Amino acid sequence: MSELPVVQDPGSLPRRSPLYRLHLATGASFRQVEDNAVPYLMASLPGDTATARQLGLVDLCGLTKTGVKGPGAPAWLQQKRFQLPAEPNLAVLQPNGVLVARLSFDEFLILGDLKGQSSAFFDPEDIRLLDSAPQAYLLPRGDSHCWLGVVGAQASKMLVKLCAIDLGSEQFPDFVIAQTIIADISVIVIRHDLGLTPCFYLLADIASTEYLWEVLLDAMLEFVGGGVGLAALHTLLEQEPVSAM
Repeated sequence: MSELPVVQDPGSLPRRSPLYRLHLATGASFRQVEDNAVPYLMASLPGDTATARQLGLVDLCGLTKTGVKGPGAPAWLQQKRFQLPAEPNLAVLQPNGVLVARLSFDEFLILGDLKGQSSAFFDPEDIRLLDSAPQAYLLPRGDSHCWLGVVGAQASKMLVKLCAIDLGSEQFPDFVIAQTIIADISVIVIRHDLGLTPCFYLLADIASTEYLWEVLLDAMLEFVGGGVGLAALHTLLEQEPVSAM
């Protein structure tokens, strides 16, 4: 189980998900990742995990995310020992669980590991050097994008109702990215299975977080899906080792 600190009052932390009031109203409990409150359990751990295996929706907005862009971004990231995808619309899982997604030849999205243990991607000196690096700059993805996860055996069947891309494993394997439209908004979809359990990360404009959450919950009804907390994903990770690309 996670050793993340328990949060009694999410409103007391500097950063919260745009959805945290909705989660509080449904009785969710929270844990702390850096200065963020993250929904950890929606119900019980067995209940959340069972839902996640079938079809679950998890709010990952509180986990760390950032980006680097510019013609000099690939060389700078490689200098920092990041393993980079060879082509756009692919992601690479780092040894520490961080995910590096290549959105174009010179734009990268970096997502922290699900256990919140590798969230400090760069130290202050790295940021200072990046400021002076040729043709490379930091993107504040923590402020610009929401991050939701759709997990479970029925995940691709549910998502195909909302977008025109077949997200089945043969057509859309692990660590592939689609930049598409879901419910009339632009969404980055990254497949990152948790062992044998399909999982898709969805990132969109943070102003659309509540709308996207409600659309996804509505689409899940016929599959008997629902919201789950981060603890369910931890359980899937512990029981089913992730295999990198």
